[in-house]
Amino acid sequence: MSPLRLKRVSDEDYIEQVRRSMKLCSRLRVWVLALSIAVLALVVSVGIGWFQFLWPLVPANAGGLVFLTGVLIGLGTGHALTSTIHGIFYFVFDFQRTERLLVQYHDLFAELRRLSTPREPIE
Repeated sequence: MSPLRLKRVSDEDYIEQVRRSMKLCSRLRVWVLALSIAVLALVVSVGIGWFQFLWPLVPANAGGLVFLTGVLIGLGTGHALTSTIHGIFYFVFDFQRTERLLVQYHDLFAELRRLSTPREPIE
């Protein structure tokens, strides 16, 4: 087996992994939201702090360097903000619809399979 291939699991095992993941996400939702908001505040304050630290070091006639410094700080802060805001929306608005539907349909198909098993004839 190649080291890059993942171990194949059965459908039942995969559904159980998804169920555990959904339970964990629902339990940790408040904590992840609080942590995301704290990281958001930290990212904004670090971005502002870097700008305030670097601004006095740049000479007045270095327009290109000022622009480059602003772009780099903006890109780093913007990426961190985007990732943090995505995490907040993911946990607040519960974007696990695919997983919920997967588990729901799996349970429905299991019930249909159970009901459609052939019965022994009545004699």
